[in-house]
Amino acid sequence: MKLRYSSILRFLIILLITVIAFRWLDDNSLGFLFVIALISTIIFNVIIGDGFFLPKFGNITSSVIEGILALIFVYIIDLISENFNTELYNYLIFAILYIIFEYLFHRYLFSKEKVKL
Repeated sequence: MKLRYSSILRFLIILLITVIAFRWLDDNSLGFLFVIALISTIIFNVIIGDGFFLPKFGNITSSVIEGILALIFVYIIDLISENFNTELYNYLIFAILYIIFEYLFHRYLFSKEKVKL
């Protein structure tokens, strides 16, 4: 799988995770969720996570760090926006789903040798 296609797939699944955590449970705007998923995919997953942490620290550490960075980003959006409402359970659901997805996604890519870092 080329990096472009894996990034698109990753973006769509992260968008689904943000919709589950922040739209279905608290009815936040899809615009916020799109921005969260896009920035999380590009910056935290592809550049920071896969480019720096994954090769040096491995799958588990990289997945947790990517999830924490995305969670911090969501928290910052919540702090600066009056229209983005979250509760603790939103953060927990988001972080758990995000970290699990990243872990499984990395394992899939490595097992199929689809993308080489």
